[in-house]
Amino acid sequence: MKKTIIAILMAGALMLNAGALFAQTPTKVLAQPPTKLSMEDEEIKLKLQDLRSQKKQIVSANMSKKFNG
Repeated sequence: MKKTIIAILMAGALMLNAGALFAQTPTKVLAQPPTKLSMEDEEIKLKLQDLRSQKKQIVSANMSKKFNG
């Protein structure tokens, strides 16, 4: 009798969870074109490169003033 009740409870628990086990089906991830966000990332990279270049120019100008003046 005790084994039967345990078996029924376990079967019921499995039935209740059966829907949750297959709730999410795997989907294929397709290659997507660049989004607006990724374009903004590229713009940020370019602006950082510009800033670095400007910094180098300023440092170079200051060094030449220091040694020439």
